[in-house]
Amino acid sequence: MKKQKNLSPGKIVLTILFVLLTLSFFFAVFQAIRSIREVDYSLDYFTEEYYLTCLQHEDYTELARISNRDQKLQDENSETIRQCQAAGFYYEAAVLHQAFADAGMEEEASRQEALMEKYAEEMGDLEEYTQDILTYVETMNTSKSLSSEMDPEAEES
Repeated sequence: MKKQKNLSPGKIVLTILFVLLTLSFFFAVFQAIRSIREVDYSLDYFTEEYYLTCLQHEDYTELARISNRDQKLQDENSETIRQCQAAGFYYEAAVLHQAFADAGMEEEASRQEALMEKYAEEMGDLEEYTQDILTYVETMNTSKSLSSEMDPEAEES
């Protein structure tokens, strides 16, 4: 004679719960694998409009940052983007020129000045922004000097 299994309502509920949890786990793993496979690994680069907006709003720090980030795409970029990138590099060279000149490092300052001339030529139609960038850099330096004159403790730190 066969022994009948004792199937209490608690065991049935636990078995059903176990099966549901197991199925939901496998479903979650399946979804995770599917979403990983669907990820687009192509890099997003900044648009021409974004470059021009940075330039027009005098956000030269951001312009230099995105120019350095997208530098490896030099051949794939439009002429306008290349000119905007040259403006970003011009700003970076102008800031470094100013810093080296203030520090008395004339050799480095002259090297940055040569880079500024190179990038000014590469700016093409946007070369009109060179004076704006220089004015911006001088203004930054002047405001920094004024704030350190007003707060003598800032020079000590």
